[in-house]
Amino acid sequence: MSIESAKTYNIYGKCVKDILVSAFKSKQIRLNFVISLVVLVVGIFSNLALPLLLKKIVDSLSVSTPLLITLILLSYGFIWMMSQVSIHVRTMVVYKIEQRLTFVLGSKVLSHIFGLSLSYFLNQQPGALTNIIRRAQQNVPTLVLGLFFHVLPTILEFIFVIIIISHLYPFIYSFLMVAIFGIFFFYSFIAMKMALKARQQANEADQKADGIVADWLSNYEAVKVFGKSDLALSACETELKKRETTEVKFMTKIVLFYIGQSIILGIGLSVFMYFVGQGVLQGSLTAGDFILFNGYILQFIAPVAILGHAFQDIKKTILDMKGVIDVLLTPPEIVEAPRPLHLSKGIPSITFENVSFKYKDRFILKDVSFKIKAGKTTVIVGPTGAGKSTIAKLLIRLFDPIKGNILINDINLKQLSLKSLSEAIGWVPQETYLLNDTLKNNLIFVRPEATSKEIEEALKHAHLLEFINKLPQGLNTTVGNRGLKLSGGEKQRLSIARIFLKKPKICIFDESTSSLDKHTEEIIEENIEKFLPNMTKVVITHRPFPKDKVDQVIEVKHHMDRGMSS
Repeated sequence: MSIESAKTYNIYGKCVKDILVSAFKSKQIRLNFVISLVVLVVGIFSNLALPLLLKKIVDSLSVSTPLLITLILLSYGFIWMMSQVSIHVRTMVVYKIEQRLTFVLGSKVLSHIFGLSLSYFLNQQPGALTNIIRRAQQNVPTLVLGLFFHVLPTILEFIFVIIIISHLYPFIYSFLMVAIFGIFFFYSFIAMKMALKARQQANEADQKADGIVADWLSNYEAVKVFGKSDLALSACETELKKRETTEVKFMTKIVLFYIGQSIILGIGLSVFMYFVGQGVLQGSLTAGDFILFNGYILQFIAPVAILGHAFQDIKKTILDMKGVIDVLLTPPEIVEAPRPLHLSKGIPSITFENVSFKYKDRFILKDVSFKIKAGKTTVIVGPTGAGKSTIAKLLIRLFDPIKGNILINDINLKQLSLKSLSEAIGWVPQETYLLNDTLKNNLIFVRPEATSKEIEEALKHAHLLEFINKLPQGLNTTVGNRGLKLSGGEKQRLSIARIFLKKPKICIFDESTSSLDKHTEEIIEENIEKFLPNMTKVVITHRPFPKDKVDQVIEVKHHMDRGMSS
């Protein structure tokens, strides 16, 4: 293993350890884990005792008293019952552990994702992240069950059986068992490496297919408007075909792998039982010994065969977990200061000092400087692509500048508490972001504790109350995926209603009324001036803005000819 690979495994191991530590903070989960270990030990010793009791029964049939035989038979039945009960109890207890791990994993991943910057999401396909999380959560049970029900008990039982046989019988029998299963595990290790490579290719194809399909579905309207259903279907079918090919390739290798395992176990069983049979014929072994060896071999055939499946499932799970661990190991670009500051209750000012920002190798802003006084209204104008909306995203800290400083009340944005910043700023973006939920939940999203009266006032000020009152379900009307059930103007007014409900100290209006008619726009602008007077406003627009409502105009040019006029 290379040094780089060792480092990677150490990092992955630490990440998995953190997940386990978080899951086992619960006393109930720790208790369940201890119970599962106790039940596991009971099950192992029950399985070890059953063939020994069978040997005793067979050897005692002709020489023991009926009472002794009865006691041995009853003991055999009781121990078999304990073996089966232990399996079911272990299932119940381990299920609670695996569900806790699934919850902790999902919670940790989502918490980390919500802490990443916008740059990370710009490089992701729509369905790729959900695919990674889904596969990881689905495979947590496989990992836990594989370890607790197959790998750990089978290995422990095998070790104890070898100890018992080597103690009671000649060396040749324990040697044969070790040799058979040694060859089996060596073959499994070599063949599994080949199969896992195919599994990784299948995972990548699956992830890409989900991303492509989700992307086309999210752009359903464009597909229908331009009559490109055939193109969308063709693009999806291409990726789905790749997934089909890689999955079939993987399954072919896995089936061949299982066939090889069956051949090895079949030949090994035949050789071993031949030697045992010869021992019985020669008188060195009894019929009871034959029953014991046959019992242990048959007892191991199914678990060992399953063990191959379990190893394959565990390694497949580790591959599936790799995607989600890579997400967890992605460092957040937007990091809160160790001792963050909080904004005061006053109306804030905004200052940009020689701010530059680029996306990959393309500069969006270069050496931009301006100041917006507290409580003033500033309009930012400029050609498309000059970086007007980027200024808004930098102010909200969806991005951090690569150079320069952004100040609010003369405090560097990077020194402010992220919570304090989000509470102080309201944003009406060009595209309204809506959940596939009710109008009410999309509105109180910005302030869950809002009262019914406050909600009604916010809708009234955004000129949306009359429209909602006409809906059969009113505020309980669902808006559809990305708000597709609403018109552009209705979505914008809902976004503006959020501002009236939140009442931030700074508000950014980014083409916020572009879908509204002139009359509605004027009503909303008057309501903003009337009901949100104590606020620093930044208006990004291509449309004429009333001069009597503007304190400052900033013109943003392309970075090769950057300037500002007030």
